[in-house]
Amino acid sequence: MINIALFFLLFASASVFSANLPVEHESARLMLAVEASVDNSDWDKASQQLNALDLLKITPPDDYSYFNGLVNLKLNHLSVSEKNLESYIISVGQEGKYYIEALKLITLLDSEENNQPPPETLEIESSSVSSGEERTGYIKSLQALYLTDDPVKAVVMKINSLLTVHAYTGLRVKKSNARTGLIYSVSVNDGKLGLQEKNYESGFPSLTATKLDVHGLDPFLKYECKKQKFTCSIYHPADAHLVWIRIDNNDLVVRELVEALTKLIQYLQVR
Repeated sequence: MINIALFFLLFASASVFSANLPVEHESARLMLAVEASVDNSDWDKASQQLNALDLLKITPPDDYSYFNGLVNLKLNHLSVSEKNLESYIISVGQEGKYYIEALKLITLLDSEENNQPPPETLEIESSSVSSGEERTGYIKSLQALYLTDDPVKAVVMKINSLLTVHAYTGLRVKKSNARTGLIYSVSVNDGKLGLQEKNYESGFPSLTATKLDVHGLDPFLKYECKKQKFTCSIYHPADAHLVWIRIDNNDLVVRELVEALTKLIQYLQVR
């Protein structure tokens, strides 16, 4: 039995194919059609044309990943959008026609994801970090985003950006211009991972700093989100029962933060 979703995909894509062109010319034609649909802000049509390009089963044009990222962003498919934009930046580099636009869209994705509603249920997970090749690709995309050749600096900047924007308050509604809760920042010195915590919970600010030798530790961090307490907790890499970092409740943000921390630990472990 034909998969229903595949049937509808083929049906939707059929109207955008040209029956008489060889696949390499059809690929170029569809890419031009995608650009026209984007110019007209016809995102659904552009998505169908991109799907048709996929069905050709040939290497797509260089700009395919950029437009796939842009269209999926407009259709609110954020994870798909981010993967395509990162793929575009890594594959074409600074010489790419849409290099700057892709960087700007990735930055926009950060703010889009941060506006997603919090999860309804408690969640305890372990981060999923894949192959070394994927880790390298992730780090290269951050180097491009933050315009640095230093991979560690790029990941640290990403982590600190997330920690600053989503500092823990424990409040449903944050008070403007008020110092509350916990504010973290990470650093790397002499191959060790440093964590600084500013604590405003008692009304009087206090500062603590720790250093961690990550060699021999499990980089796959655990985290837990509790909606009723408006918090997500990341557990210590050396003790899965000890809360290491807390941020305000946002499942998408904590997933990205855990992923970045895990990749940073992995990178430090092989240096």
